[in-house]
Amino acid sequence: MKRAEIDKKFKEIVQFAEVEKFLDTPVKRYSSGMYVRLAFSVAAHLEPEILLVDEVLAVGDAAFQKKCLGKMGDVASQGRTVLFVSHNMIAVQNLCERVFWINSGKLEKEGPTSEVVSSYFSSTYNSQTLKQWPDIKTAPGNDSVKISKMQIRPGKNQNSDLISMDVPLEVEIDYWNLVPDANIHICLHLYNEQQIVVFSTASIDNEKSAINRKMAPGLYRSICHIPANFLNEGFHRISLLVLRNTSKIIYKDDSALVFEVLDLGSRPGSWYGKEPGIVRPFLSWNNMLLDQGFPFDK
Repeated sequence: MKRAEIDKKFKEIVQFAEVEKFLDTPVKRYSSGMYVRLAFSVAAHLEPEILLVDEVLAVGDAAFQKKCLGKMGDVASQGRTVLFVSHNMIAVQNLCERVFWINSGKLEKEGPTSEVVSSYFSSTYNSQTLKQWPDIKTAPGNDSVKISKMQIRPGKNQNSDLISMDVPLEVEIDYWNLVPDANIHICLHLYNEQQIVVFSTASIDNEKSAINRKMAPGLYRSICHIPANFLNEGFHRISLLVLRNTSKIIYKDDSALVFEVLDLGSRPGSWYGKEPGIVRPFLSWNNMLLDQGFPFDK
C-alpha cells in the first residue's frame, strides 16, 4: 500500500481491531487475541481480491465475532472472494454459499452449504434412538439411580417408525430408584446440529405436587411428549439429567440419544431446501381482504 492509502485506512483499521489503547505497545507483546484482531482488520481493509480467513472467530468476544462476520459479508457482496476456514457451523451456514469439507487432508465433499453441513453432521453422529439395560447390575448409574432404558420414537397410532417433522414424538426414560423416600425427576436438554439448545424440559414441569413427593425404591418411567410440526429437520442430540430434590444432578449422560428428524412433507411453491430456524412450528395464519381497490382510486 502507498503511504496515502495507509493514512486513509489507518484509523478504520485501528478502530475495527479495537487496539487504540495499545498503539504504542510492540506487537510482539500483544496477546494472541489482539494479534488476530489486528491481522484480520488489516487484511479486511486492504480490499483484496481474495480474503483467506482461517479460524478468526476462535478468538474475540461475541461482539467482535459479529463484526468479523459483517465485514466478510461486505467483502463478499462487493464481488470479491472470501475463503473462510472454520469449525463454527453457524458462521459457515450464515456466510458461505458453497462448502468444501476436508477430512484428514482429503476433500470429503463439496457442494451447497446446507447439503455438505448436513453430511458432515451425519458422519459425526450415529443415530441411537434406543438404549436399554435389562440387568440392573450392568446398567449405567450409581448408588442412587440406574438407567434401564432410553428411547425416542414416533407417538402412538403412527403408521411408521420414521421420525419425521409431521409426527409427534415420545422420549421414554425408564430408571430404577435405589434410595427410599427419594425425590427424583428427569430433565432433558435437546440440542440441534449446531449444538444450540433447542429446549430444556423436566418431568416436574407440569406436576407441581411432585416437588415434595417421596418415592419408594423401584422401576419408574417418565415420558416426554414432543408435538408434531415443532422440530426442524436435521440431527438432534438429547442430554439426560437425573435430578434429586429438583436441583442436585445425580446422573448425567450428554449423548443419551441421537436422532434425525426427516422432512417428508409436500411443499407448495418451488423451494425445497432446508428452512432456517431451530424449531419449525406449523403456525396458524389468517388472511383477509380489508379494503378492495387501489388507494388512489378513492
